[in-house]
Amino acid sequence: MKGSPPKEFDGTRFKLETFGNNFSIYQRINQKNQVIKEPYSRVLMAMSFMKGPKIQDWVRAQMRGLDDKVDPNKRGLFESDETL
Repeated sequence: MKGSPPKEFDGTRFKLETFGNNFSIYQRINQKNQVIKEPYSRVLMAMSFMKGPKIQDWVRAQMRGLDDKVDPNKRGLFESDETL
């Protein structure tokens, strides 16, 4: 991966926009990387930068929801689907 990854987001609301901007730059720099190309992996990568007690429950719920959306037993979305 190229560039500087965004600093961890700890759930502090006033830091959210900065985190989003920094992740967007990181994503654009690495747009040809397979992890960034595939929406499922891209979302998981963004969540990997979200850590701390304020946000851990939200991240856990989002991971479960994401996995539920791609569950083949539920005729889910493909990991390549941009709606993820």
